[in-house]
Amino acid sequence: MSESITVDDLFVNLANQHAETYEKYLAAKAQTEKFSAKPQQQGNTTFDLREVQSLRDQCVKLEGALDGLNLYFTECLGEEPREYVKEVDKAPPKVRLPNNRKEDYGDLENWTPDEDAPKVDTGL
Repeated sequence: MSESITVDDLFVNLANQHAETYEKYLAAKAQTEKFSAKPQQQGNTTFDLREVQSLRDQCVKLEGALDGLNLYFTECLGEEPREYVKEVDKAPPKVRLPNNRKEDYGDLENWTPDEDAPKVDTGL
């Protein structure tokens, strides 16, 4: 007889699978984007677009399952929806200053982006 798992355990398991698959998808997608940005400089680069599509399909299926569980949590149990996509913490961008112009732009050396500004994916 197999051991039963709770709905909470199922959500955590699916969220972990999603995180792992999404990381692989982003890596595969980045490889294709690098190639399309500079195709003449790539040399003998090979990658399988079917793998990228397959990883994307897996992510979509896992997101559907997690969204379904979130509906159960919110509509049946009256709980708040649970987050399953975690944003990767990135170091704040640094401003590079030309050595010969530091006196002109020195106030930008410790610049940080506004926390209230909308999040825009710049691909960095």
